[in-house]
Amino acid sequence: MENSSPAVHQVSPEEFLSLNKKSTKSIVLFSAPWCGLCKRIAPIYRKKAMEIAQVNFFSIDLGEFPQARNLAEVTSLPFFATFIDGRIQERKASSKPDVLMNLINQLINE
Repeated sequence: MENSSPAVHQVSPEEFLSLNKKSTKSIVLFSAPWCGLCKRIAPIYRKKAMEIAQVNFFSIDLGEFPQARNLAEVTSLPFFATFIDGRIQERKASSKPDVLMNLINQLINE
């Protein structure tokens, strides 16, 4: 996804698996360049990544890495998955900022 933020780590599936093992709490945005709703939520995701230090924010481009759908059983885009200590916690397909915030808040409060 274009305009990546330093707070959002754009990664391949392999990089994510390696980095996620070292992260206590992580959220991943699965998106694709052709996805209009992904483009709409991306700036909000980047903003939250800059504001919230206790969660690691990752982004995986399914246009480039379609096999990454298997990491979180991605059903549609945009898709978020949260992880604690490398284990998947929540999965949600949504472009709504309130859904994103709920996922982040749940992750912070775990």
